Amino acid sequence: MSGGLYPDPMARTKPPEYRRIADDLRMRVQSGEFAPGDLFPPEKDLAQHYGVSGGTIAKALNALNSEGWAEKHQGKRAVVRVPGPERPDVDTRLSRLEERMTAAERYHVDVARILAEAGLREPLETPTVEAGPLGGIWLSEYHFPSSRNADEVSRHYVILSQHGPALTIRTVPASASQIAINLTVNGQVATGAWTERTDESGPYAGAVYHGAIQLLVSEDGRRLDGMWAGFGSLGEVNSGPWALTLVDERVTPEAVEQWNRVPEERA
Repeated sequence: MSGGLYPDPMARTKPPEYRRIADDLRMRVQSGEFAPGDLFPPEKDLAQHYGVSGGTIAKALNALNSEGWAEKHQGKRAVVRVPGPERPDVDTRLSRLEERMTAAERYHVDVARILAEAGLREPLETPTVEAGPLGGIWLSEYHFPSSRNADEVSRHYVILSQHGPALTIRTVPASASQIAINLTVNGQVATGAWTERTDESGPYAGAVYHGAIQLLVSEDGRRLDGMWAGFGSLGEVNSGPWALTLVDERVTPEAVEQWNRVPEERA
């Protein structure tokens, strides 16, 4: 986690808007939301999602293109790429997938046989009822240990989008640190992973941290409460509470503009 040691928000030198968007899209690729070979959403949709102009989105995608995170051609949607060694060709990937699926099927049969021989039954199915709708603007608050205090709180306004059981959560563009959370909802339980890129002008100088998270959805769908876990800068395992509270049910450019700010500190 970032440690929450942020300087005065008014004193920050914010990077250009296109840079913030490019960094967020890159984090979405790194978190697995966009896989290499996928198409990025249309520029019009991205502009609406981030509440900016099409020209800003074009600059963000051009930056990703120059950095190896996107392949952009005139008149076509940008393709997701990952810098580094080339991935195996399609036939090789399909062959490996088939081998894994065959092994998994064989393993499942063996488990069923062992359970039958032991007189045990298959485990109960997990619930599949989807919670929601949960889309909107939320106030995110997580607690963490720090060297300065025993417990600190980091607060951000975030945009939550829901597609079936999949939840994607991103900080608003004005946030100094950028958080990406990808969750899967099963019943009232949401489980997934988080990534945070810390404030570049803060003490952690843009360092990126990752971890796991599990949240419980309240019955009225206006509160998510749970715990996060992740590694600290020295490799230690840290954990703490994480809660999100719904502040606006809209997911529109107007709503993003209204909440595109740093939350006020608690008294």
